[in-house]
Amino acid sequence: MYISKSLFNIKLEKEDFNVEKDKYYLSFIDPNTKNIIHSNIDIPMEKIYKKGVDLTNRKIFINTSFALGDTIHLIPVLKALKQTYGGIYIGVQHKEENKILENTPYIDDLIKRPINISVFDSFDYIVDITAHVATIGFDNRFVPDYLASIFGIRLLDKKPDINLSKNRDVILNINKIKRYISLGRPILGVHFESSSIHRRIPADVLDIILNYAKDKYTIVCAYTDAGKDLANEYFEKYPFIIDVSKHVKDVEHLINYVGILDILISAETSVGHIGAGLGKPTLVVMGASSFEDVYGYDLPYVKGVNARYVGTKCSSPCRIHATTGPCPEASYKKSQNLQENDYSPCFRFIDKIGLLNTFKSIEAFIENKNFSSNKDFEDRFFYYYTSNIINEYIGRSYEYFNKYRHTIFHFVREFGLR
Repeated sequence: MYISKSLFNIKLEKEDFNVEKDKYYLSFIDPNTKNIIHSNIDIPMEKIYKKGVDLTNRKIFINTSFALGDTIHLIPVLKALKQTYGGIYIGVQHKEENKILENTPYIDDLIKRPINISVFDSFDYIVDITAHVATIGFDNRFVPDYLASIFGIRLLDKKPDINLSKNRDVILNINKIKRYISLGRPILGVHFESSSIHRRIPADVLDIILNYAKDKYTIVCAYTDAGKDLANEYFEKYPFIIDVSKHVKDVEHLINYVGILDILISAETSVGHIGAGLGKPTLVVMGASSFEDVYGYDLPYVKGVNARYVGTKCSSPCRIHATTGPCPEASYKKSQNLQENDYSPCFRFIDKIGLLNTFKSIEAFIENKNFSSNKDFEDRFFYYYTSNIINEYIGRSYEYFNKYRHTIFHFVREFGLR
């Protein structure tokens, strides 16, 4: 059988096509097949969106429970819908924690889950794009292009419009990194964590880049509790990396955190997409996925390095999202005592010289940037940030002072009373 050329243009053998898994995809291809909402809420036939319907002056409800990265992929599609159909009214259902959509100008009605079926009454059409996740079409195309194909439109501008938070507490909190930790130098953010362990960047992979960059940048990282073990590996191997996790409390803080970075290194995760949306020079280090398929924004300041690996159980890019554990190849190698950890072996086959050269190529985007800094602050700490030895530890000393400041205060008070 063949799939529509606008979606997927290779021949599919019958035995390789899981009809049950891809019933939502098939229903999209065949407009006479009834689609259903992912939560199994039955929708009247006349409200089910079909490709090619004119949405001018119509109200459409988009059902999605996307993770943050795929949510970002949706933004350029919403923009294109607004540009294509005059008077279109767009409602989107989303996860409450995905605050990134709250400042998106292309959404008229942002509905948090769980949704009430009565919401559908006020819309002309309902489309469930969540049902397409993990289907053949979704997994084998750049996600924004695939989502646009659902609506029969073409994306000319694939860059996601992401806005910084205007929350005063968020701004003040994140600006502490810029003012007190960066020491007037450009900031390199390293984001090695991902929701899936096989997409996390092992510490030794970035050795050549971080040792090259440590004298040029203040290098920072932020991570969640799930990434603590990997973070400790980084701190042990690279003591010059400054932990700023306490300043990055949620998605809203995360966006502004990426916003103050001058250059970003990221695993294949939502942080790289945020960097792309905010116009940050971004290097994406890929393991199980393909750069072209996941980050094909056609943006010159976003570059990636793919792993070229052929293993016993697989080959990259496999695009597996093993969120509950390691990938099959990592499990096999560990069972055979060929590796000690659960990280994807793909990363071991990344060309490190190519990785460094790619990093240098995106540095060109910040060479002529006018870094904003406080002149008095620069003069005051001129000696410190021109000394390589002290510069590596002064930011960390500030962090330790913050951590133990209450203990120091009580010690000084007790000493004064005596």
